Amino acid sequence: MDHAALAGGVPAAVIGFAVRGSVVLLAAFLLARALRRRSASLRHAVWVGALLAQLGIPLLAWTLPGWMPSLPVRLDPVVGVLDATAAAPIPAAGSPGERELALRSGAALRDGAAAAAAGWGVQGALAAIWLAGVLLVLGRLGGGMLMMSRAAARSGTVLDGRWLALAQRAACELGLRRPVRLLCGSGFDVPVTWGIVYPVVVLPAGADAWAGERRRFVLLHELEHVRRHDALTLLLAELARAAFWFNPLVHLAIRRMLREREHACDDRVLAAGARPTRYAQALLDMARSLRPDSRTAFAVPLGAARSNELEGRLLRVLASDVPRASLRRRAAAGLAGCALLIVLPLALLRPEPVIPAPESVDRSAFAADSVLGVPLTWTCGSPPPRAVGGALTHERINGRLHSYEALVAREGGCLHGLFVDPVSIGEGDRSFVLAGPGAGVFLHEARGGRERRLLTAAGPDGRPTLSYWIDGKPAALDAAADAWVRRILPQVVRESGVDVAARVRRARARDGFDAALEQAAAPSSAGARERHLQALAAQSTTADELRRVAAAANRALSGEPASAQAVRRVVDASARRTLPISPSPR
Repeated sequence: MDHAALAGGVPAAVIGFAVRGSVVLLAAFLLARALRRRSASLRHAVWVGALLAQLGIPLLAWTLPGWMPSLPVRLDPVVGVLDATAAAPIPAAGSPGERELALRSGAALRDGAAAAAAGWGVQGALAAIWLAGVLLVLGRLGGGMLMMSRAAARSGTVLDGRWLALAQRAACELGLRRPVRLLCGSGFDVPVTWGIVYPVVVLPAGADAWAGERRRFVLLHELEHVRRHDALTLLLAELARAAFWFNPLVHLAIRRMLREREHACDDRVLAAGARPTRYAQALLDMARSLRPDSRTAFAVPLGAARSNELEGRLLRVLASDVPRASLRRRAAAGLAGCALLIVLPLALLRPEPVIPAPESVDRSAFAADSVLGVPLTWTCGSPPPRAVGGALTHERINGRLHSYEALVAREGGCLHGLFVDPVSIGEGDRSFVLAGPGAGVFLHEARGGRERRLLTAAGPDGRPTLSYWIDGKPAALDAAADAWVRRILPQVVRESGVDVAARVRRARARDGFDAALEQAAAPSSAGARERHLQALAAQSTTADELRRVAAAANRALSGEPASAQAVRRVVDASARRTLPISPSPR
């Protein structure tokens, strides 16, 4: 599913789908121009395919996996940056220095939340404008369909044997096997075809006065619309217009489709033996009978001879060098295959969500030794000696604030992470979600002379703000930033123990108990091993599983007696809860 397309909100997603669809529409314009000396039915198929592609790209993007990376968290415009290039002593608990750091970090988050709310206000306004346009187009379409339905209900069924016999012969000539009702009503000035599942042809009230030749022309034209399923393709095109009403290419493509559709039906009438001059005269007579206030304007315009299209239709009908062949199945299959080759890559494409960095930043809003209102236990600038070649972890519970911190220090590099609950970790430990107000994530890597920092926090309304720095300078969140986060996140998550219960549960369900036990004992830091083993013990369901967790704790935490004892307490509690109690002997 294209979650990245929705990361910037509904307006950004719709515009992204419109841009992809425009690629197909532009290709259709070029192809239709190249086929200008071919039949109208072939060009009509090109336009139908392009409009269906515009409508289908969002559906495919939401249901099929993508092939380009998307950022692991929801990203809104950068509203603040982190300036932690130098490490400072950590103030004592409760000291004025600690309170000052907490206030400064809290003010930065509040300012970030306000800026994010302003951004969301703009997105909300754009979404409202787009939705208003959608409802307007759908309302016009629905009004026309309702009027046609009511007019058809008021029309009487044609019982004249001459009309019925002529309609039967025309259907046989066209190879039409679907049943079609023939109606006659006073609400229309020209013939109109209506209905997708149960098609009807509505004749104007004066149709009985027409000559036999004109009756045949009209029935051939209208029944050809039925055979081609033009009512269905028009409905789908109108849905594309509703979703992308702001794209002029969609409107132009629909006009071209309607024009080629009428030409294709005219060609079929002429191919059935109609004389071009007589058929052109019939079209001209119907155009003269069309009143400006006729409710045909709201109907599905199948076969309606509009005055603004009449000249082109007449010239084409009278031309002798125009190809009038119907669309062959082989050509239709070829067009469908070409459309898929273009549409699928566009639908599966995941464009890089690049977020520009701010031009000016108030660096005093952030302290060097406090992030997200939590004093840092360590920094990559001066890792403790015992962290080199391993990892350290620290869990802090201060009132409602529950945080996990990890430092992974190795030769040539250092990773530092801080997670403030509620944070949910995704599958594979390569993504995270800020699950509520107050949540936050801080990531820092110093490696090979380069430093990267990322800070994201959820404001009071739960909407996140995000900052990203490279070597002390604000940077754009591009594919390189995404790859960096996905590379370091699993290590920091594993060593911090954040969201450990859900992660252990997923590992056990996916890989089994043995693999989950091996993963629980794998972290470098004793604190992380303790949390993972405790979570696995709490989820164990048999005595054998509990014994194996206890044995793993004795091995993995042999140098940490307090941690091993903490795991054994969870094992004992799980045994009392899970295992059956044997009856005492009498």
